[in-house]
Parts: sequence; structure tokens; C-alpha cells
Amino acid sequence: NINLNGGGLQARDGRIELAAVAGTGILGLNYDSNQLSLNIPDSVRRGDISLTNTTLSAGGGSIAIASENLNLQRSILDAGIIPGSTQGGDITLDAKQKMTIANSRIINNVGFSTVGNTGNINLKAGSLSLSNSILNSSTFGRGNTAGIFLQGKDSVDIANSSILSNVADVAAIGNTGGVNIKAGSFTLNNGSTLRADTFGKGETAGVFVQADGFVNIADSAISTQ
Repeated sequence: NINLNGGGLQARDGRIELAAVAGTGILGLNYDSNQLSLNIPDSVRRGDISLTNTTLSAGGGSIAIASENLNLQRSILDAGIIPGSTQGGDITLDAKQKMTIANSRIINNVGFSTVGNTGNINLKAGSLSLSNSILNSSTFGRGNTAGIFLQGKDSVDIANSSILSNVADVAAIGNTGGVNIKAGSFTLNNGSTLRADTFGKGETAGVFVQADGFVNIADSAISTQ
């Protein structure tokens, strides 16, 4: 298991990758565009990862976490484009069982006064719970973002949180991939917001929710324009 409490990891224009393995097996290394990444076969049992009061910063790069269960508390994950960078990667969180994100921020933006493109925010789990948190893949400068993708095989539950994929400033130019959610069951409540709006020049792909079971939306807003 991996437990981080306080502090952080930084890799500007690089890659931060955390993977917890609790069984035996053969892991692979992928090499692409001068960066290494882990290849964990489905047959290898994973361990748990917990981040508390922790910051992972890979401005202009990418962040990846793979675990059995993932718990983020009061933490920040940021891989957005910053001045001096022109191409960012993805933020990918993959938990085979339960993913819990509370009081945290996950950011992959094209920032103010920056030019370039960045990747997506991709969260995949058996069950995904998001509370008092912000996911933001928006453009404030000149460039595109790939959007936000949430997948919970059993459920996606969002409470008092904002999920944003906007052309977010009147001076911004670019497109975003919007907000995409696929779940067994889906709950959105307690003042939550899903937004894919255009305030500058460009387009967003909108907000899409697909659920195999029940959908419960209360005291929340979904906006795309």
C-alpha cells in the first residue's frame, strides 16, 4: 500500500505515477514521447493508495494513479498547462474497487496567458464518490482541453462538488471535451454542478450522463451553453 500524508511530488513537464501492487506478477514499462509509464496487467492484484493533505504537481505533464482502492482527502492534483509549456498530458486515476475523493481539487487547465493543449481528467472505479471537491478541465488561455470522464461500474455519487469543462474566460480561445459520466447508478446532490459552458471563443462537447440503473438529481445544476 501507499500512504502519503502531507508534502507533495513535483515534475514539471514530466510524469508522476503511483501504483500499488499487492501480489506477484510481471509489470511492464511503456516508452512514448521520451516518457516512461507502468503497464500493470489485470492479473496482478493491486494494493490501496491514500493521499491526505498532499499535492501532486506536473504542470505541462501527466499524473497517473493505479490501485485497488483510492482515497484522496484534502489533496490537489494539477497537470495543467503553465507558462513555458505547450502540451500537457492526462490525469488518470484507476481504482478497481472504491475511489473516494473528498475536499480535494483535480485540475488540468489551459491557464491564463498560456498557449497550448492539455489532456483529460479520467477517473475510473468500481464505485466513485466525490464530495466537497472540484474537477476542472477548462481553458482560460489559448488552447484545447480534452475534458472530464468519470466511470463507475457500480455507481457514481457526487455531492457538493463542481465538475467543470468550460471555455472559461471572455478572452479564452479553444475547445473542451465537456463532461462525460458513465455509471451503474448516478447521484448528483447537495449543491453540485456539472458545467460545460462557453464564455469566450470556442466550443465545448457538452454534458453527457449515462446510467444503467437509477438517476437521482437533487439541489444541483447542469449547464451547457
